[in-house]
Order: sequence, then structure tokens, then C-alpha cells
Amino acid sequence: TRHAHADYYLKFAAGVAAGIRSTAQLDVVRRARHENANTQAAILWLTSCARGGDQPALEKGLLLCGHLNWFWHIGGQHFTARVHLDALLALAADAPPSRGRALARLAAGMVSTTTGEWERSLGEWAGGYEDGKAVADAEAAAEGIMGVGYCSLSLGRMEDSGAALDEAIARSAGGVCDFLQAISMTIKGMLRFVTGDPESGMALIEEARRIQERLNDREGGGMALSFLAQMSFAKGDHARALVLYGEALESLATIGDQPEVARVHCEMGWTALAAGDAPAAQRAFRLGVQANEEVGSPRGTGLALLGLAAVEAAEGRSERAVAIAAAAHALSERAGIVIAHPMDPGVVSRIDALKASIPKRMLDGLVANASVLSPAAVLAMVSEAESTPALS
Repeated sequence: TRHAHADYYLKFAAGVAAGIRSTAQLDVVRRARHENANTQAAILWLTSCARGGDQPALEKGLLLCGHLNWFWHIGGQHFTARVHLDALLALAADAPPSRGRALARLAAGMVSTTTGEWERSLGEWAGGYEDGKAVADAEAAAEGIMGVGYCSLSLGRMEDSGAALDEAIARSAGGVCDFLQAISMTIKGMLRFVTGDPESGMALIEEARRIQERLNDREGGGMALSFLAQMSFAKGDHARALVLYGEALESLATIGDQPEVARVHCEMGWTALAAGDAPAAQRAFRLGVQANEEVGSPRGTGLALLGLAAVEAAEGRSERAVAIAAAAHALSERAGIVIAHPMDPGVVSRIDALKASIPKRMLDGLVANASVLSPAAVLAMVSEAESTPALS
């Protein structure tokens, strides 16, 4: 029956959640991908039953979505997840705390974190934390307050972030969840770094890495390695940053986290450009465009295009730099996003300054033509240009 099918995949999803936190991470993610259609069907069935007033089905649906949280995140299924979570959490809004609602709120927080909706995400993580405490689910409470810490860091609320991350580390320690403890330590390390304690921050992330290596945690480990790379970049050690980014890329590609792979490609591009290796930067940004297009991230695609424009500017090719930047700007306007990059905050103004060297009529035509280019067309233009002399 459909109920038996849903019960089977609820148990399966619980195993996926536990496996991602263990040394079985790679195997359970592979099996979850194979069974993705079945878990989706189970969620749809349980949601239909819940809409008809079936409270046990509602709790099962919430649990199923909550268990799939990290799997969805790794696979970039954030928009699919949001549809399911919005439907089920709306039905549970006035219900008493439950484990299912706690886990589903954590999953919703993960989605909003990924889409950059920080205030919404903060509320969702906090809701999961409160529900987790109410039902005495130690892992859910630890993960919820970890999310609060990460959102607070992203919002610039450093004191709130520090307190939340300290609590997350304490709640997940002692064998409660090594996976969450290491991620919480990684985020706390980044907090220390950005608040003026770089050596302590890097040391804490290295400590987290030892936990992740024991777990063979490719997801958390890849994130930690990329954070260490960001720190090395900020310190001006571009060679070390590129080595760490390479290790992060290998880890994240192994687990199949394409959104994170796309991010790392772009960050490798900015690092290579800062190191004076324009060809390596161009390769990384091209891969970044392709990877972000695959996961449907207009912001990531725009950042990678802006990186390609920065390479052209650095190589003295003003017209191509302005054209690619115009394509990135047009993409951002269509998507309703802002494109800027903290690894090179002056890049937009530098490219804008190049416009003065281009006659106005030519500039207007250049920008108009470039503004309708797709990311694929920009890549084709760059490829074609590689075998021709510079335009300026």
C-alpha cells in the first residue's frame, strides 16, 4: 500500500540522515540518489494525507523531509525541498512541538541559508532549535543553534554568533554528533578569523578537520578546507590558498556537492588572478560559469562572469572586459540580484573605468549587444577570443 511505501522510505531516509553523519557518508548519498524518485513520491503521498487531516501522516512527512535535509543540500535540491517544506510546515504551524517539525524547520533553514534569505533562515533555524529542545532531541537542538550562529555571522551579529556557536559545540560534543560538532567548530573558526583572531581561528578549523578525517566527512571537510583557503587568501598566501582549494574541490566533488563545487571554482579564479596567473583564473571562472549554470544559480553565474571580465581587464583587453561585465550586469538585473565579490571588491569600479578608453558610440553598441548574451554565448566568445589577438 501507499502507507507501507511511505513508512519504508521514512525509515530509509532516517538511515540516510544517520549515514551522512558517519563514515558511511559516500555510500548513503549514492543510495539516496538512486531512490530519489521514491522518497519524493512518499513525501507527496504523506502531504496529501496531511492536507486531509491525517496528523500521523503530517508528522511522518515532516520527519521524511527533515531526514533528507543534508542530502537535498548536497544535491542542490533546494527549490524542490522548499515546495515540500512550505506545504508541510504550514500545516504544522499551530501544532505543538514535535521531532518532525524540528527537523523540517532545520531543513527549511538550510534552504533559506543557501538562497541568502538570512532573516528568514535565522527564524527557521531558531524554530528548529526551540522544537528540538522541547522534545529533548539533542542533535536537533545542536544543529538549530549552529544554524543560528552561522546566520548571525552572515548578518554581522558577531556577539550573537559567538554565543550560539559555543552552545552548538557544547551541545554536539561528548559523542552527541561529531559531524555537527566539527561543522560548528569550522564556523566558529571563521568567526574568530573575521573578528581579528586569525591564528586561533585557523587552529580551531584544523581541529575540526581531524574529526572530519576520522569520519571521512567529505561534505563538512570540503567546507572546512575551503574556509582555510579563504583565510590563506586573506593573509596573502595565494599559493597555499590554491592548494587548499584544490583539496576542497576534490572532497566536494567526491560527495557530489555541485553548488559548493561551483563556489570553489569561482574562489579559485579570484585567487589565481590575485597570484598573477590569468590563464588559470580564466579556466577556473569558465568552470564556475558552467557549474553554476548546471545548478541554476544566477548569482553564482554572474560572479563567475564578472571574474572572466576581471581576467580580460587584467590582460589589457578593455572591450572584452566591458562586454562580459555588461552581460553579468544584465543577468543580475533579470534575476533581481546584486553581483559583487568580497575577494575583489574593486573589480566593478575598475571595469567601469575602462569605459573611458572606448569611444561612446562603440561603447553603447558593445554594451547593448553584450546585454543580451547568454552565459553560454559569453563562454563561446571567450573561447573564440583565445585564438585571436587582443581587441585593445
